[in-house]
Amino acid sequence: MIIPEKLENKTGVVLFSRSLHEAKHEASQLELICQDIGVSQYTDISVEKYADDFLVNLKLSALLWESNPDCDTTQMGRDLSLDSEHSDRDWLLEALLSMAISPIAYIFPNHQELLSNLRMRRDIVATAKRTELLFDVDAGERPKQFWLDDENIGPVLRPDSSLTSALEHALCPDLSGRRYGFSCQRASEYLMLAGLANELKRSNTGLLTKIEQQWREAPLKRDNFLNSFLFERGSSNQPFPLRFYVPGCRVWFKNPDNVSSDIKGFEGSWVIYLGSGKFVNFWDRARPYTLEEKCIEIYHWRDGAIRQDSGDLVMNEEVVQERVLETLAAPKEYDRILKRMMRYRDPAGVYADGGCIDSTRDSVRWVHPDTTNIQICTSYT
Repeated sequence: MIIPEKLENKTGVVLFSRSLHEAKHEASQLELICQDIGVSQYTDISVEKYADDFLVNLKLSALLWESNPDCDTTQMGRDLSLDSEHSDRDWLLEALLSMAISPIAYIFPNHQELLSNLRMRRDIVATAKRTELLFDVDAGERPKQFWLDDENIGPVLRPDSSLTSALEHALCPDLSGRRYGFSCQRASEYLMLAGLANELKRSNTGLLTKIEQQWREAPLKRDNFLNSFLFERGSSNQPFPLRFYVPGCRVWFKNPDNVSSDIKGFEGSWVIYLGSGKFVNFWDRARPYTLEEKCIEIYHWRDGAIRQDSGDLVMNEEVVQERVLETLAAPKEYDRILKRMMRYRDPAGVYADGGCIDSTRDSVRWVHPDTTNIQICTSYT
């Protein structure tokens, strides 16, 4: 059975099955998961034929769907009176319901892969909440007990080091005792990889060994990382709604200003959605962003762009923060900027009428030995 990574006209969570008997079993397992997490009252489960196979489809109940036609998940915790920041069960409830309301299907080969995906998202968010870094796009120093510095490719994993420990110590000052320099893209990759590695310790140690070996030779970055480990769902032709995010997903916000976007590190911003309407703040863990705050900060990067006597552009982040505070205290200006920024972004290299919102959302691929679609990709430099 070949399981597609995308399905036209399907929404919510989809599990694939080879036979009706298997589909009914998967549906019963999915029902138990929903009961355990506490989403049964909000969802519907159906089984249907799909070519030579069968689909099990978890969707939000019609009543809740109709009450949220824009699929705004940033308010889900508030609307359902969830305490996702302190309750693991409420967080899982928010995550699964967010996938159930998705207008683009989240596809899994079986319920075990769905459970692994939820655990990875939970671990990614838990680590993100402890992450605090220094913004330095050129820095390569990492905790020396876990990492070696290769002058050509940057930090690589020591032969005797655990990848999970190495990532956690690089990201979390509560373990390392200090903050390390990162770009937001590299930080987002470390977090997604940390969630993946933790789950592979539970479900696929053979694959974890291969990934650790790759990190000892040449850690994957940028497109290599994306193509190896992540699903990139959504497209310009079928974008996710502007306010749709699933806890534990990776998101890109574009800087739509053609001047300040030339400053290295300010082309845009990679973040992780934590849930409860909040996005990780890599540089100050006590102050996660709301969607609106993230949009306003990126807008004001244009005000912080300073041209030095040498002709180089640099970012004055103090100016940015001053402008952000002024906007937050000025309702008309706040509304004007959000109206400008809360639009889908223009294509790469285009700076016209687009805002900062991307059409896609990234999440980790399937991980179990019999169903994983993770393949190490090194075709990009």
